[in-house]
Amino acid sequence: MNLFLLHNEKAGHGKGPTADQLLSMMRDCGHTVQYQSTRPPAREWKLAPATDAVVAAGGDGTVRKAALAAGRRQIPFAILPLGTANNIAHSFGPPESPERIIPRLAQAQTVPIDLGRAAGPWGEVSFLESAGGGVIARAISYLSHRRGPGSTHSVDAALAHLSQQVKHFPGQDWAFGIDGRKFSGRFLLVEAMNTPSLGPNLLLAPDSHPGDRQFDFVLVREEARSDFAHFLRHSTERPRLPPPVERIRGQRLSLTLSHGGAVHADDYTWPQELIQAHHPSPPSVEHAFSLTVTLDPTPIRMLKVT
Repeated sequence: MNLFLLHNEKAGHGKGPTADQLLSMMRDCGHTVQYQSTRPPAREWKLAPATDAVVAAGGDGTVRKAALAAGRRQIPFAILPLGTANNIAHSFGPPESPERIIPRLAQAQTVPIDLGRAAGPWGEVSFLESAGGGVIARAISYLSHRRGPGSTHSVDAALAHLSQQVKHFPGQDWAFGIDGRKFSGRFLLVEAMNTPSLGPNLLLAPDSHPGDRQFDFVLVREEARSDFAHFLRHSTERPRLPPPVERIRGQRLSLTLSHGGAVHADDYTWPQELIQAHHPSPPSVEHAFSLTVTLDPTPIRMLKVT
């Protein structure tokens, strides 16, 4: 196969195989490989015309870049899970090592993966894991600023920060619709989940699957604040606690936010000034804005080894 390898050398704190090791494994299996680091922006690299598949070696951010690049060319992508959370890879079972995946790539099954669209004042953003508004969007924006380019947070550190945010995040008075059904109240978050977990391997929708043509919409009301904070503090324990959330399956979310609202689609956050904030409570957004989440009409394709 003619492969395009998109590699984040710093994924998983740099403990995975090196670029040379990955290239050697792929070439030893008879593949032709075009290598690309994730460091340059996507606009600075292009797939070779004869590429058969894009291989993402990294975490969920790298997988998203690879999936979008492959989808634009209507070719499949594959995952070598090297990140700290690997939420997308976990959607298909316990992730395996590159040493076990690479020799089976040529015989891998092609499975459909849904792509979400989050539309708002910024235009439209595609996502693979989740999109929504509230405390998770606020935490992602803060951690994105603190992390800086090329560095990573541990799962435990990200969960600790999110737990602190939940204690102090003001409930939001929201009215929104899911497939035409109306909801209202004070909420800490509303998330459209395309995968079972988001962010720091936070399992909020255990039954979600990224190829079933539906989202799991996850809601946390203000009165569930203490239960949700307790869940976050113990979410890495085994057996896992059931998440104290409401879950509704559907295909479309329409949400209007105001007075400090923040939204995200995977690791993209809006308003952009949130990313530049130097403290956990970035500036409020005084004007109302809307978020619409839908499914892309055409799934993208993933190579799944068996």
